[in-house]
Amino acid sequence: MTHFEANVAQKVQTFKELSKTAGIEVTFSDGFRTNADQKTSYEAPNLITPASPGTSLHEAGRAFDMQLNKLKDDATRQIVIDNAKKAGFGWGGGV
Repeated sequence: MTHFEANVAQKVQTFKELSKTAGIEVTFSDGFRTNADQKTSYEAPNLITPASPGTSLHEAGRAFDMQLNKLKDDATRQIVIDNAKKAGFGWGGGV
């Protein structure tokens, strides 16, 4: 389990419940990252990490990563993205 700021943890729970209601189990690949971890991710050529070290919400426990490519189709991915937005999250990554 990853660390989230308290109000973010509630949004994560809401997001998971919305997705479960839609018949989709969401899983997270990453959450809190130290500045050094963010730097490593930012410099990795195969990862989508738009925020540079020192500016990432991951470093504050306010963001998470998912592997949407493991979901079955584009429609399912869009439902997950929409549910994240309904729970109060912005969408900063790719699809």
